[in-house]
Amino acid sequence: LNQLKSLQKQKNEMEGLSPSPSDTSSVLSAGYQLQDKDLDKLHRAAYSGDVSKIKQLLRKQDVNQQDNASRTPLHLACANGQTDVVSMLVENHAKVNLCDSENRSPLMKAIQCQQESCAAVLLGHNADPNVVDVNGNAALHFAARIPSITIASQLLEHGADIDAPNKDGCTPLMLATIENNEEMVEFLLREGANINSKDVNERTAPFSAAKPGGKNTSPKAAGGGGGERDKPPVPGAEIAFSTTDSNAERSRPEVGGKKHVWREGKKNTFFFFCGLFC
Repeated sequence: LNQLKSLQKQKNEMEGLSPSPSDTSSVLSAGYQLQDKDLDKLHRAAYSGDVSKIKQLLRKQDVNQQDNASRTPLHLACANGQTDVVSMLVENHAKVNLCDSENRSPLMKAIQCQQESCAAVLLGHNADPNVVDVNGNAALHFAARIPSITIASQLLEHGADIDAPNKDGCTPLMLATIENNEEMVEFLLREGANINSKDVNERTAPFSAAKPGGKNTSPKAAGGGGGERDKPPVPGAEIAFSTTDSNAERSRPEVGGKKHVWREGKKNTFFFFCGLFC
């Protein structure tokens, strides 16, 4: 039960949407739990995009100061899409690879919160695309899950490991396959992703595509050729959620402009693995 709660928490973190730039008093739902009263002046200015205030504060304060969750002003600016602030901070020697308490870098927060322009600025200032968080996910895992081919392409141009496994052995290709992100699957295959990589349960990307009721987004169907025959799931690898109404539906937040609907019932099974979005 504790493991399931932990997995659900990770899922909620990945699915948070960016809040309004002016709403600093409310909870930030893009992976950070923030309240205005908990922010110092520099973090607050970075989050809200107050460039003039930041200029004043940087005369006396450390641009790399971290709060009680190890977040820097750069983390908050990236999480809220403050591109001008991101540029100012890195030009004033902000460390682009400092990580928060989840071991996530500002680049990872920018991608998680779908802030492409912030991610581009960071990559232009030598942000490391291969930093991994507490779940073993690198920036490309986040980009594959969103999905954002634009960001994924930039990450690969800056040396991202296309076949990096997370703690569950899932590569970006596996995550894209599980999420039925066909264009991302095709993109990663064109870029040379290994179709035969296996997760900790010895499953390959083609097996990951075999979600009941889902589209056939296996690498083979995407033109990547067939991998080895997939092994049956390991007992306990699937957790089925059912309701009394087999047609019950619940909406998931919009991601990348698409609204996803989960159907709950005896005939529908959801794969709760790959710490990134379970």
